[in-house]
Amino acid sequence: MDHCLIEILSHQTFKKPSDLAALIPADLPEPYSTKELAESIDQPRWLAQKMAYCLRSMGVLEIVGKNGNSLLYSTSSMNKA
Repeated sequence: MDHCLIEILSHQTFKKPSDLAALIPADLPEPYSTKELAESIDQPRWLAQKMAYCLRSMGVLEIVGKNGNSLLYSTSSMNKA
């Protein structure tokens, strides 16, 4: 079955990578895993992992450690910049 756009509810403009930091909820503990990110944005973990990969590649967040097999991320360095 085909998929088609029915309506656009809102839009956002991102002019620089640091603008994307707004996608990360401010109430996340530092550091956080993709599990915690997924829970805070109410999305599946696989999507949070893709989000973290892209944001890390753009310099919006960084890996600051590990907890078992989970990478831990931080956005605090972007807030200082």
